[in-house]
Amino acid sequence: MMTKGITYYMPPQKNLSILRFFGKYFYLKNSTSLKDMLAQSEKTLPKEPLNNFGVQLGFTLIELMIVCVIIVIISSIGYGSYQHHIIKIHRLEAQTALLEMAAEMEIQRAVLSASEYTQLKVTDVYPKESTPQGWYMLSISYPTADAYQLSATANPEVEKLDKVCAEISLTQTGEKRGECWRG
Repeated sequence: MMTKGITYYMPPQKNLSILRFFGKYFYLKNSTSLKDMLAQSEKTLPKEPLNNFGVQLGFTLIELMIVCVIIVIISSIGYGSYQHHIIKIHRLEAQTALLEMAAEMEIQRAVLSASEYTQLKVTDVYPKESTPQGWYMLSISYPTADAYQLSATANPEVEKLDKVCAEISLTQTGEKRGECWRG
């Protein structure tokens, strides 16, 4: 028997009827007509919605709270790892820029066939005065005529996250100054 959203059928057991009312099942005893079933259904509603096999549908509040706590714990661990990864990416960007600048400085010296490093600006050996994402500002200093030191200084936003590597340096001999080169 079928009525708009309501399905009624009698299983093989004689004393049990099942009413499906808009996706919910109601088990009714000793009912023979739909009218009787609807009248009796309010009295025999199950405390929890059941599926075809009599298994509870849905989640309890405690189960949802436990899932939320687990998600928060995993997220807090993941966020710390994410921050550490971001710091390493910023450092790597600065180190790459310094190594590219050092290579270009050596190329400039070889092209000019000079025994001294000329007074080049950052933009002469690198596309701009900061790393590609702008996390570090680049500079060149010349302590002597035949030496240079390349430096990357963290901008204030990076310095808040990474207090250890506020400045990364590289000299003409390849000497890497600072704890940041270790990885």
